[in-house]
Amino acid sequence: MKIKLLSVILSLTMLMSLMISCANKEEPGKPTEYDGMVIDAEYTVVRSEKGNNSVINTARKLKEAINQKSGVDVGFGTDFVKRGDEAPAKEILIGDVDRELEFDRTTLDVGDFYIGIEGDKIIIDAYDELTLNAFVEQIIEVWLKEDCGIVEKGVLIINESICKKLNERTRRLETKRSS
Repeated sequence: MKIKLLSVILSLTMLMSLMISCANKEEPGKPTEYDGMVIDAEYTVVRSEKGNNSVINTARKLKEAINQKSGVDVGFGTDFVKRGDEAPAKEILIGDVDRELEFDRTTLDVGDFYIGIEGDKIIIDAYDELTLNAFVEQIIEVWLKEDCGIVEKGVLIINESICKKLNERTRRLETKRSS
């Protein structure tokens, strides 16, 4: 009798754990939802057409780091848009680009930098090219990690919380460097 009761309890326990594990799995074909924008292959790292080699290299460095560390294959281009055409919706804007944005880069002072989101656009800018390059290097170091922006291989996210973390973390690093 004890053996039968033990078998029934064990069977029920196994059945319940199986049901719970099945209930926690995503439905097939249903996209996973993440807390923020998912950076995918539709995104392009965009730099100013008038940008100097330093800005071009900084933008290219970010593109290559995103592709290498996350497995997301983003594009690379300039801010030039033919008359009558529209700029792509999904862009990672680097430096002083020719786009109508709410962000006002004239508010940046010596040593200042910024990362933020407007719609499907990610804005990364700084007062000058040297600060922009240093900031992008810090973004690569902080954002492109599994505990910050990379949720899993092939999934890179960004949201306001991550932007705030990048702005604050990088400011601390810059302050330490100048001390």
